Amino acid sequence: MKHTPAPWKAIPDSNSDNNWIVVSEDYGTIVHRNCYPNSKVDKNVEGDARLIAAAPELLEALENSLAIITSFGDADIIKQVRAAIAKAKGE
Repeated sequence: MKHTPAPWKAIPDSNSDNNWIVVSEDYGTIVHRNCYPNSKVDKNVEGDARLIAAAPELLEALENSLAIITSFGDADIIKQVRAAIAKAKGE
């Protein structure tokens, strides 16, 4: 499974006070994070959008780090990194 190539940016939605959009320069809107007035998640919307926007770089960093992490032999960390990569790739 592939994803829209990085870089992604999290930006405020110009059409709404509380909504955020994750965009790619070449591909347009990737995620539109809606907020609802008085929702418990309103305070997390910007953080959610920024985390989503960082996802391609985080995946690449994990993939690049796997060989180094594997050489240290910490089975729990290796398992955690492999599981996160697999989840990101839909495997």
